[in-house]
Amino acid sequence: MRTTLIRGGSIYDGSGDAPFPGDVLVGDGIIAAVARGGFPGSADVVMDAAGLAVAPGFIDAHSHSEWIVPEKNHLQILKPFLLQGVTAFMGGNCGFSPFPVAEAVRETVLENSRFLVNERFAFHWRDQGGFFRHLEENGVCLNVATLVGHGPLRTLIRGGRPGPLAAGERDRLARMLEEAFNGGAYGVSMGLAFVPGIFADAAEIETVFAAVARAGRIVAVHGRTYSRISPYFPDDVSGAPHNLLDLASFIDVAAKTGAKLHISHLLLKGSGTWDLWRDAIELFERANADGVDVTFGVIPYHCGNTPITTLFPKWFLEDFAGNMARPDRVKRLEREVFDTERAIGRTFSDLHLLWGVNPSLAPLEGKSFSRIAEEMGIAEIEACLYLARESGGGAKVLTAAYSGREGDCPEPLERLLEHPLSLVEIDAVLTSPEGPRVPASFGAFPKWLGHYCRERGLMSMEQGVRKLTGAPADRFGLRNRGYLREGFAADMVLFNPATIRDANSIADPARPAVGVAAVLVNGGLVVANGAVRDPALRGRVLYP
Repeated sequence: MRTTLIRGGSIYDGSGDAPFPGDVLVGDGIIAAVARGGFPGSADVVMDAAGLAVAPGFIDAHSHSEWIVPEKNHLQILKPFLLQGVTAFMGGNCGFSPFPVAEAVRETVLENSRFLVNERFAFHWRDQGGFFRHLEENGVCLNVATLVGHGPLRTLIRGGRPGPLAAGERDRLARMLEEAFNGGAYGVSMGLAFVPGIFADAAEIETVFAAVARAGRIVAVHGRTYSRISPYFPDDVSGAPHNLLDLASFIDVAAKTGAKLHISHLLLKGSGTWDLWRDAIELFERANADGVDVTFGVIPYHCGNTPITTLFPKWFLEDFAGNMARPDRVKRLEREVFDTERAIGRTFSDLHLLWGVNPSLAPLEGKSFSRIAEEMGIAEIEACLYLARESGGGAKVLTAAYSGREGDCPEPLERLLEHPLSLVEIDAVLTSPEGPRVPASFGAFPKWLGHYCRERGLMSMEQGVRKLTGAPADRFGLRNRGYLREGFAADMVLFNPATIRDANSIADPARPAVGVAAVLVNGGLVVANGAVRDPALRGRVLYP
């Protein structure tokens, strides 16, 4: 057995306890010893960790990289995650997963997931087991755990047709979920702002939650709206903020069914929504006090990536192509989108085109909708619809004004990040080695530890490390991951706690972070001195 000794570091073991000086001995990809004060023996390889924190590998609790790891060049695409210390991710989020699939609905599943893949995606499998076998046979650079997406399950049942499921169809959905859980899914995700999840009614949502409760798994929900005003509650006359109504509805279903619930993102979109952070936190605290097992994820930036169709109401997405061809429907859409954006306090300068799908839109990528409108000599709302039309609804956009803006109103994001019920996540969609980036691609976790923990003092460094390691492992049930303990997998990050930070911005998102010295995946050194060193694919498929 070839051994590696990481000597002289400060051990952050993932528990949140105070760090201690010591060594870590690794053999055959497993932690053989964590020695306080030092390991008395020798090893084949010795790594000097003096002045560095030695922590468990960081876990991205919200990823879409399951769409990329099947590709032969996925290491080149996913390098930014390795460089910031990620060793494992939870995929299958927002209702999307590349399984299960059948020939009859393959194109529909792919079209619904278009913003997650840059090229035509080859399904070399039909079910979840086939997907896992493909990864195991071809190798992966990161450890892969997945939820099953509600979207492809629904598509297998109804094809591309909108509308709620009938009773018999809900029964079939419940059986399919049971099969997915038995086949290795850690839970299920729902994307209720995306096609086809946007068409799920209350009975369908309850069916999913009940199946999760029976299996003892978790349901991760991307909500219908994250803003004070939205198109999703047109009949509500209470005057309550729509984002809070949405959150409360999921908490109510979790309370009724006993399901373990994770809200994929807790975002406050637009300046008109920022002041609701106290109310949102109170909802979660009250739910937990009442016995509901619910947590939420937070991106440590005021921006993120999403498909352009999240700007549009449900009625328009029921027949996107058909409605785009009708001038009266387009005019109605223009009014609704314009009024909604103004009401929530978000401007078209807060929206940037990341990827246009259509090559004709490539010159506009990286520009704000406001700038695109100016260059084209049209109104901003017309530019928004132009991008949607020319991309077939597949354009990927960066949206800002999440829970504040850089340098403006930092409190909402900080209070969400530091809350004990939150997990820090990346949620950056990467689809090609040189493709569009959001700042979180390279900097999310270093920013959390450097800016928010060290500089802003939201919590101690050891508690900050726990948010990226032991906490997500515990929440999703990742066995033998997230901690530096004897017998656990040797996923590790060595970083300088005095210098770790992000180094990028919206304008320059692809600059690597500072302070990450080395990354090990299952005992193999894959990052050293700011570069991916070992081209070997060290990751594994993780099963519940």
